Amino acid sequence: NGRDAQERNIDKYLDAIKHRAYLKVTYDAATKGITQELLLKPLKLILRMGILYLAAVDDAVGETKLFAVKRIKRFNFTGKYFSEIEFNAKDFYKFCFGKFGPQSDDKKIKIVIAVNAAASWLEAQIREAHFNPPVKIKRQHPMIAEFTLYDSPDLRSWLLSILPDIKIQEPASLKAELKELVTKSLEAL
Repeated sequence: NGRDAQERNIDKYLDAIKHRAYLKVTYDAATKGITQELLLKPLKLILRMGILYLAAVDDAVGETKLFAVKRIKRFNFTGKYFSEIEFNAKDFYKFCFGKFGPQSDDKKIKIVIAVNAAASWLEAQIREAHFNPPVKIKRQHPMIAEFTLYDSPDLRSWLLSILPDIKIQEPASLKAELKELVTKSLEAL
């Protein structure tokens, strides 16, 4: 059945990772709406936000990327092998929020938010969450928190979801962009 086939594929991915075997992959790139033929150096399987990803070096560009396993349509061992590549998942996900993986450093932003004093649940969530790098609490009651994260759709959704219990202090560009998004959202109702 389909589940058995998926489990066999996972075993094959793990075998390729263990032996550092190149994989030739047919991949449906969701954001581009195209199917790609890729040569990958598989490094690790990662379960993130309920989705299984293959972290691998895309041989064509030499970058480590995430590939959703469910969008890998076919893969084959090439019979070629590569030297060991150092991979640290914690470093790979540094500055990430939600399901989106690492982006270029120019998309990294410092965000300072003030939390409404009545939102003790949010203060607790910020204190107890495992941000990487850790959130800096600049002041307690009301909380002023500083995050350094990649600017991503997940981050924006989270910030919108905790409004009006926060006030974004910086960067001003993010604050303006979220204001525009809220205005457009109201127009859609």
